[in-house]
Amino acid sequence: MKGDTETETPSPSQPFPAAVPFEESAAKRQPMYSIRSRWTCDPLFMGSYSYPTVCTQMNDAHDLGETVANKLFFAGEATSARHYGSLLGAFQSGSREADKVAEMLAHRS
Repeated sequence: MKGDTETETPSPSQPFPAAVPFEESAAKRQPMYSIRSRWTCDPLFMGSYSYPTVCTQMNDAHDLGETVANKLFFAGEATSARHYGSLLGAFQSGSREADKVAEMLAHRS
C-alpha cells in the first residue's frame, strides 16, 4: 500500500523516535544500537505478521519460542502467547530471550 511505503522511507541510520514508553525493567537495559527494517517494502515479506488461525493451538506460540540446545533462541511476535502478532509481543519476546542468553552466560563463568 502506498501509505505504508511512505511511512518507511527514512534512512536506516535515522534513530527511532521515542514513541512507546518502556517498562521500568526494560528501561534499565539500553540498546547499544538498533537496526531498522522496512518490512512492508521487503519483497520476501511484504508487510506480513503472524496471526492465529482456526487450527492454532494454545501452545503453538510457546513451541515456536522453544530454545534449541541452549544455543539457538527464538523471539518475535509469533512466540508471544499473550501478545501474538503485535509489536508488544515482539518486544517482550526479545527481552525474554535476551534474559535467557544473559542467564546462560552468567552460569558459564
